[in-house]
Amino acid sequence: LTIGDASSQVYTVAVEPSTGTVYAGGSFPGHFKKWNGSAWVSPVTGQDPDGDVYTIFARTPSDITIGGNFTHIGTTSFRYIAKLGASSFLRLGTGFNGPVRCVYATSFDANLYIGGSFSADSAGTTPYSHICVLSGSTFYALGTGVSDNVYSIHRYSIDNNGVYQTFVGTDNLTNPVWKYESSAWSAISGI
Repeated sequence: LTIGDASSQVYTVAVEPSTGTVYAGGSFPGHFKKWNGSAWVSPVTGQDPDGDVYTIFARTPSDITIGGNFTHIGTTSFRYIAKLGASSFLRLGTGFNGPVRCVYATSFDANLYIGGSFSADSAGTTPYSHICVLSGSTFYALGTGVSDNVYSIHRYSIDNNGVYQTFVGTDNLTNPVWKYESSAWSAISGI
């Protein structure tokens, strides 16, 4: 079985851990599908993103975050990010002013770390510089952010005293990897 046609791409897959449900996102028709055991179907009938889905983070069956280059799901406005609840899509804040390329969460906190080609919220009033954090229902910047599009994020605890490091991969050809620690960003060169 296939998703879409030979010209379609799958950019991301995720498995919801409690049910084992597989989700896929990409450039194929509908852009976001789940595997029902015999076919790829829309998670909510008639509610497909209008553009590519680049990232999926599946926490629980009613907490699945998607990000990408879409501005609507069905006929409802969503600005590059959405949450799939139990039976419908929900907004996460006002969204962003550019595509979301990655979403990451750790096992030691409930925050979502979001990266992409955005520089602010959808209204352009709150700057994020390509990366931000969603804590509960509040978005906040991660320091000053980085100056290039973020394609991957990883965060981990380096000791038992609450010291964390966050790494991002970017499209900066000179310094593609950046580290956030002690409220500051620094480039990691050498790739």
